[in-house]
Amino acid sequence: MADEHSTPAHSDALAFGLVKQPTSLAVANRVTTTLLLTRRVVEESSAGYWYEKGQQHAELEQWPEAVYCWRQCTEREPTHWRALIRMARGLAQLDKPELAAQALQQAFGSDYPGWNEFSGQLQPDEWLLLRSNLEAMKNSTQEGYILLFGLTLVFRALKQNEHARRTLDVMQFIYESQVQSSAQWNYLSGCIWCDARQWDKAINDYSQSISLNNNYYQSFLHRGWTKFTQNYYSEAIADYDQVIAIKPKYAAAYFNRGYVKFIQKEYDASIADYDYAIKLSPKYATAYNYRGLAKHDQGKFEEALADYNLSIDIQPMASSYYHRGNSKLALSDFIGALSDYDEALSLDPKFYQAYNNRGIAKSNIEDFIGAVADYDRAIEINSITEQLYNNRGTAKLDLEEFYGALSDFNYALKLNPQYVKALNNRARAKENIGDLTGAVEDRESASKFNN
Repeated sequence: MADEHSTPAHSDALAFGLVKQPTSLAVANRVTTTLLLTRRVVEESSAGYWYEKGQQHAELEQWPEAVYCWRQCTEREPTHWRALIRMARGLAQLDKPELAAQALQQAFGSDYPGWNEFSGQLQPDEWLLLRSNLEAMKNSTQEGYILLFGLTLVFRALKQNEHARRTLDVMQFIYESQVQSSAQWNYLSGCIWCDARQWDKAINDYSQSISLNNNYYQSFLHRGWTKFTQNYYSEAIADYDQVIAIKPKYAAAYFNRGYVKFIQKEYDASIADYDYAIKLSPKYATAYNYRGLAKHDQGKFEEALADYNLSIDIQPMASSYYHRGNSKLALSDFIGALSDYDEALSLDPKFYQAYNNRGIAKSNIEDFIGAVADYDRAIEINSITEQLYNNRGTAKLDLEEFYGALSDFNYALKLNPQYVKALNNRARAKENIGDLTGAVEDRESASKFNN
């Protein structure tokens, strides 16, 4: 029996009016508070939450806070390559080169979709900051190997291939035993040879990396790509199959295999691989870009545009704008195509194909003078592509500059004597200057090569 002086039970207290019945508003507030706290706990357990929070601090140049957030991100997801690269940039800002280099090396060993995505994570001025920070310390630290490795990655991101190669040579001289036993170093060396288009040397280094670690899937991936450049398509696909066997959820392997199939005009199989790459990595801008290209080649221009839009939303790249411009050109949206080629050239002023196709778009709106100017620029960049001379000659025909057109067609045919379009166009130019015999000869040659 309860003591008569004891505190009443809660239900009894309510009955006696000693405790107030909570109002519906109070209950709602408690529920809301609980939900908010639960949501915060869930968010803070997410790598993505900390990555975005780091980005917010970085935009305000609050670098210690940004680095802290990115570190929280990588503690939850050690292979979060975006956070690792951003953290390297923040650590450079805080003058901590050893840690910056370590973060870059870790990012390089992660599952980033492709080198364009890796290097595109930072702006050129940010990579230059990293270069300055790492170079200042490379000879005055015990962490020389890691610093030089990180510096090589920075040089590669800046497309300074000779500096990257020399840095690897220094590593090989100073840290010979460490280099000889490192699958990752040989893999990076292969990448640098590949950037320099030294295909055989690249394949040798990738193969050496694989011999040191036959589960080093990145070396299979890049050896496959290098074999692809040499037109060894079946061997390339075999390497990509090996990557997928080792790492079934590695998006880049599906993308690369899809691209080989695309080149072989196996469009449905190519798109299936791109689909799976995107399923595994929904922010894979390059996969959307090239899936659009496959759809374009199937004549599905509207579907291609949708993919290019997604690619550009994720990461604006010159090739995405260029490809989208091509699909708009195919749909006779010449103004839209011009806008996209402008964007492509603002990102890559040496993109001669974009100058060429912008010239085609200008010709379609009868801006022949502008078209000739674009073809001029394309030829300045690439003087050995016959199509550029043919296209410029065609624009000059439209301007009734017949002798100038004839000169361009002559040069196009010097580069490719069996170029049927140039033969037919030269025939038109000759007709306009009264050389009817020459025109007939060119048309006969065109007919012969066309059969």
